[in-house]
Amino acid sequence: MSKKKKKKKKKKKKKKKKKKKKKMEKKKKKKKKKKKKKKILASTDIKEKPIEEIIKLLVEVVVVVKVVVIVVVVVVVVVVVVVVVVVVVVFVVVVVVVVVVVVVVVLVVVKVVLVGPSSSSSSSSSSSSSGTSSGGIRPKHVHLPEEEMRRWRDVMRET
Repeated sequence: MSKKKKKKKKKKKKKKKKKKKKKMEKKKKKKKKKKKKKKILASTDIKEKPIEEIIKLLVEVVVVVKVVVIVVVVVVVVVVVVVVVVVVVVFVVVVVVVVVVVVVVVLVVVKVVLVGPSSSSSSSSSSSSSGTSSGGIRPKHVHLPEEEMRRWRDVMRET
């Protein structure tokens, strides 16, 4: 190729590069302008809103906050009431169990004191071990103390 043709090609390439650079710069400028416009619109938008609308928004926020606070307070009160009820029920159950145990112990002590320790233990053990029938017939080989023998005879006379 001749020198002239080479020079022309170089010039064309340079022109193309310049055009591309210009296009790129224009695109960048457009993007910057768009971004700036958005920011300006956003800032002016706030300024343009009337105070009444802002007050309405604040009132709505306050109402929502009140509802949330009321719900939280109600939940806390319900939880506290449930805990108190559970504690009271447990306390009542413990008191009832203690009272029943005390009554049983007092009854056993009274029975032992009034009837006597030997007769209550021997009569229960002798009836279970000797196999007394429901008819009240006592086997002859069981040895009983004198007091029980007297009671037994009195019962047999009445029946």
